[in-house]
Amino acid sequence: MSSARKHILEGMEDSLRRLDLPYVDIVYAHKPDPDTPMEEIVRAFNHLINAGKTIYWGTYDWSLTEITDAVDTAERLHLVGPAAHQPEYSLLAQLRVTREYTPLYGVDPYGLTTHSPLKKGILTGKYNIVTSPPPGSRLAESRAKFIEEYRKTFGDAAWEKDAAKVEKLREIVKDLGVSVAQLSIAWTLFNQDVSCVITGASRVDQVMESVRSLDVLPKFTVDISARIREVTG
Repeated sequence: MSSARKHILEGMEDSLRRLDLPYVDIVYAHKPDPDTPMEEIVRAFNHLINAGKTIYWGTYDWSLTEITDAVDTAERLHLVGPAAHQPEYSLLAQLRVTREYTPLYGVDPYGLTTHSPLKKGILTGKYNIVTSPPPGSRLAESRAKFIEEYRKTFGDAAWEKDAAKVEKLREIVKDLGVSVAQLSIAWTLFNQDVSCVITGASRVDQVMESVRSLDVLPKFTVDISARIREVTG
């Protein structure tokens, strides 16, 4: 995905037109682009800020090295650097947040807006009792490229390993009286380095279940946290 100045400016205009908004609070550079100089990327997002199209800009699934390059480039040019990062983070995808990005934490005003807290649905537990993605599910119906790629992994060794962890999490949620999905979302929110969590939903009841994850936070005792770590590593 190109982060050339032309594509950033045109993409912003297209997004604002579809949203019917004059500006957004933050816009993210979606995926790193090794073919575009970092200075061009930084200047393009600063153009959007100066034009009143956005207040802040951030990064999505960049490496720590790429984020640091953007921050350093902005400082050198006396421009606005990225203010937040949007990585994948869940009980089944922890390492980048808990290890790679740790130098970012505590750097004012950098924040984490994490995505995929249910790892594309596997942490709902609904895929554990079927031999293929059930009709009507996102994994079965979505034509998004990243979902189609994930669908190909259904039933492979890595999938089965994750599914086994979900089964063990079921034992924990039975004691808490919540769902695996609610536990999973609450767990990401429990991390003090996470500013907010982006959830996905295709039905109203899924939205409401996600909101009820907030009620799970007070249940995170030392014992529960230890049991979760034992399952997920």
